[in-house]
Amino acid sequence: MLGLTVGPNELYALGFFRTVGGVAQNRISRLDKVTGNINTWIYKENENDSSLRAAAIFGSNIYIGGDGSSWRQARLRSIDIASGIPTTWDPKPNSSIKSMMIHQNTLYLGGSFTQIGTTLIS
Repeated sequence: MLGLTVGPNELYALGFFRTVGGVAQNRISRLDKVTGNINTWIYKENENDSSLRAAAIFGSNIYIGGDGSSWRQARLRSIDIASGIPTTWDPKPNSSIKSMMIHQNTLYLGGSFTQIGTTLIS
């Protein structure tokens, strides 16, 4: 496990795994905070072989980041929590995302990237 984030009723674990407790969970797992039971929710498009490292929840979405390069939206995604399906948000960082947090409607990122979309980050 490489990262954790907490929602209202659930805990999300992130890393480089394919199963949790014998249940298929590809790089991200959603667990009930009270019982610890694995939720059958699954991120629908994470078919890559890269680690997920960071997550933050805002509204009805969970934002996830990691080392990916083969995702439809590489390295940084927004996923609808109810469905597990990625949103259209597509910031395109040029390298890994290793940490993130949300404060007052702003998503802050840490990692190896030097560019988000066409914007250089110094």
